[in-house]
Amino acid sequence: MMSKPIVWISRPFFPDIVDRLRPWFEVRAETEERSFSSTELAARLADADAAIVGLAERIDATAIASAPRLRFVANLGVGYNNLDIDALTEAGIGASNTPDVQRDRGRLRLGADARGGPPDRRSRALAA
Repeated sequence: MMSKPIVWISRPFFPDIVDRLRPWFEVRAETEERSFSSTELAARLADADAAIVGLAERIDATAIASAPRLRFVANLGVGYNNLDIDALTEAGIGASNTPDVQRDRGRLRLGADARGGPPDRRSRALAA
């Protein structure tokens, strides 16, 4: 039996999403919000096939050099200033960010659903 690819998640993440990953990946999820030294980051990425990282994790040429199996990095944020796109591209590693998080956060504040539906009852009462 082949082993599952390893995905490292650098920060606490939605348990239901992590559970959806488990059938296909060996998930190594951090349980506390923290910063990682370059040595710690290298150790976490050393045998990872994929990583889900926050904006605090700088994925640059040095981090990539320590991660021979890394094939994809998903960034939990709108931007990607923490990702060295040139180094990732040169290494053949895919990357993504979360471009709609700001829009969706605004909808959640207004009580609208992800399809842009009407605000919930409480929001309508506040607006009246």
